[in-house]
Amino acid sequence: MTRIPTIFRAPLRSVWRTALAPIRGRMRAEESDLAAQVPFAFAPQSSVAPAPRIAVICHLFHDDLAQEFRTTIDNLPASSDILISTDSAAKIPAIERAFAGWARGVVDIRVLPNRGRDIAPKLVGFADAYADHDLILFLHTKKSLTSSLGNTWRTMLLDTLCGSPAIVSSVLQIFERHPDIGIVMPQHFAPIRGLLHWDGNFRAARSLARRMGIPLRRGRLVDFPSGSMFWARPAALRPLLELGLTFDDFPAETNQVRDTIQHAVERLFLLVAERAGYHWVKIARLPSDGRHDTIRPIADRDALDAFINVSRLDLLPRARS
Repeated sequence: MTRIPTIFRAPLRSVWRTALAPIRGRMRAEESDLAAQVPFAFAPQSSVAPAPRIAVICHLFHDDLAQEFRTTIDNLPASSDILISTDSAAKIPAIERAFAGWARGVVDIRVLPNRGRDIAPKLVGFADAYADHDLILFLHTKKSLTSSLGNTWRTMLLDTLCGSPAIVSSVLQIFERHPDIGIVMPQHFAPIRGLLHWDGNFRAARSLARRMGIPLRRGRLVDFPSGSMFWARPAALRPLLELGLTFDDFPAETNQVRDTIQHAVERLFLLVAERAGYHWVKIARLPSDGRHDTIRPIADRDALDAFINVSRLDLLPRARS
């Protein structure tokens, strides 16, 4: 078999991605994909009273990770409810031990059908929780049994979203200062950036999108909270919640990797927020080498406001005035 010389491989990959863009959808260039550095360089102080009611909706399929998630969730402030789903009553004791003593809100553990990965539990299993909270933090036990990559990705997502009280305060400052921001999500995990496209999920996504009045077209810019962990206002997800999905809408678990409703929903979250009238923003922690041109430090509130303005991207076509 003839091997392609190394010098030609990168250009050929670029050509191949360009050729597939009309089918797979396209990501914007990495150099223009901006994220706000967390924690911010200033100490945000809330002027909102009472404090926002926060819920963590966490799918703990892997109960051996319960303590890791409890340690991370400890960074949340008061008025935070912990809503946990799992698929087996046998896993409840380990989860109860890990979350014993939580005094900042309720701990609600539910055994739900093993359908829809983390997507069905947070949309269907805890559909009753959205009306009672101002902000939701979505987490789940992303884990790889065959590679360390999934574990590294999980750690990166957790650290970015709630890795310290200062990071949580920074996220809350975004929501407080910018009521039009509906989703705060981590920047993409670098090793999987090349996989961020429709990946065989376009038809399922288009079918759902039509029900929400969202126009989808192949080849349009694609972006979504890869890994399915993010902060959101419940109102930003209203079009999706109003579909009234049930567990029966999600297939039985057979380790599917694409072409399911859960894979489609993950790729629609940002479009749903825009359909509801909200925008979204990305955050990131500075890499250990301290260098990343697309991660912008946030020195003060003015810098935050400027970043929100310059980083705005609409995935849906803007309405003409």
